Amino acid sequence: MTADNTEKAEATEVTVVEIKRRRPPFATVLRRWLPMLAFAALLGVVATLAVQRCADAVAEPETVFIPAPPPSDPAITVTLSYPLISALIQRGIDNGESPIALKNIESSNSNGRLLIRGTAQALGQNVGATVELEPFVENSVIRLRVKRARLGRIPVPSNVERLAEGPLNRELAASLSNLPASLTSVAVTDGGLTVTADVRIDELQFTPR
Repeated sequence: MTADNTEKAEATEVTVVEIKRRRPPFATVLRRWLPMLAFAALLGVVATLAVQRCADAVAEPETVFIPAPPPSDPAITVTLSYPLISALIQRGIDNGESPIALKNIESSNSNGRLLIRGTAQALGQNVGATVELEPFVENSVIRLRVKRARLGRIPVPSNVERLAEGPLNRELAASLSNLPASLTSVAVTDGGLTVTADVRIDELQFTPR
């Protein structure tokens, strides 16, 4: 190898060494970019939540739920107050009859729907939970259609309506147990859950004197 070639090779080796020395290690690059990546991920989550909320607002406009009209002259009208409804639902939850475990149950009227509020445990923290239910009568039994349910980070069970269906129907059955009655209508009012029923008078048992 000639002297010129040797000098060129040495110069190339020096240049390669200098380039390698100037290149920062991967850990340094990662430390520089990690805060920016985390910030970008946070922005993405916030943007996703904002889009979901906007979509919910567009897809589910606030409307008033209008139940089927009650009969003109019902034999029985029963109203379950909201404190009673809340207590019945909480008792059902405590007895393991609900698909979700909620505490601090409160119930109220929300545009003709039964609104249930409570708190749930998610990752060791209490999160707010709300369930909106549309009641109707089917085969003399109260049914509840889920309009909206938000349980924080907890997935919403497909049978979340069981939260209230069982407790309400049990209470009504107990209240009308001594009568051959059939439920005819249900409505959420400012005073509570109002239920009407017809009584089959011809089936009443009269005790002779």
